[in-house]
Amino acid sequence: RGENMSLQTQYRPSTFKMLAGNEKLKKSVMKMLERDQPPASFMVIGPSGCGKTTLGRIIARGLGCHPDDFKEVNTASDRSIKGIRSILDDLHYTPMHGKKRVIMFDEAHGLLAPSQEALLKGLEEPPSHIHFIICTTNPEALKDTFKRRCHIYRMDSLTSSKMIKHMKVI
Repeated sequence: RGENMSLQTQYRPSTFKMLAGNEKLKKSVMKMLERDQPPASFMVIGPSGCGKTTLGRIIARGLGCHPDDFKEVNTASDRSIKGIRSILDDLHYTPMHGKKRVIMFDEAHGLLAPSQEALLKGLEEPPSHIHFIICTTNPEALKDTFKRRCHIYRMDSLTSSKMIKHMKVI
C-alpha cells in the first residue's frame, strides 16, 4: 500500500471480511447482495466514523460496480437541486465496465428538502443497472418518503476492545 497515504486511507477495508465489527449487519447485507435482484436503494445509518462510507463502497463492489461506474456525492457540500437533477438525467446511461452503476450520497442528511423530493422518483423506479447508497449520521433529517424507498442498515461503532483487537491486526 502507499507510503504517503493517511492511515485511514491506507487501511480502509475493501471487503466484508476486512470490515471489523457489525457482524450481523455484514451477513444481512451479503445475503441481500446474493439475491437475483438486490434492492435499488440502500441506506446506511450510524454514528460518525463507524464505517458507513466504507460499507457503501464495499456494497458497490458487491453489486458488480466497476470503479469507473461509481459516483460518490458529498451532500454536505453538493446538495443543490441542480446537481441532483443532473445525476437523475444521467441514470439511463449503462455502465462503462461493470454490471451496475452506483451513486452514493454521503452525508445525505445535508440534502435540502427540494433535493430529496427530486430524488424520490429516482429512488423509487431507477433503471435496473442503477443502485443508490445513502449514508447518513442523521436519518431524522431525511423525509420519511425518502427513507421508505431504501433498505435501511444501521451500523454501530466498534467497542473499545474490538477496536484494540483490530489495531493489533493492522
